[in-house]
Amino acid sequence: MSFKDKIKLLFSNIWDFLAPFVMMFLKQSGQVLMGMAIEIVKTIAADPTMLRKSGAEKRELAIKELKHRALSSGLTISTTVALNMIQAAFTKLFPESVEL
Repeated sequence: MSFKDKIKLLFSNIWDFLAPFVMMFLKQSGQVLMGMAIEIVKTIAADPTMLRKSGAEKRELAIKELKHRALSSGLTISTTVALNMIQAAFTKLFPESVEL
């Protein structure tokens, strides 16, 4: 994404939708959660027993695990936040798998 594209995004109407997500990722707790999400996605992707599971099953398992780890760390997150973290981690690790 070019600098020009980033400026367009910043001043577009979509920014109203994306701003809460960006702010969440910028907080310290967001960075901790993102690290957890990346670790979870890597673990699930490397687990050969997961090959038989559907994408939805893997996603649900990842969300459940992220919520559990967050709670163990003293953080409470919603399912929506966990889903967004898992999806962002997947996109970061496997950008070629994401279709736009």
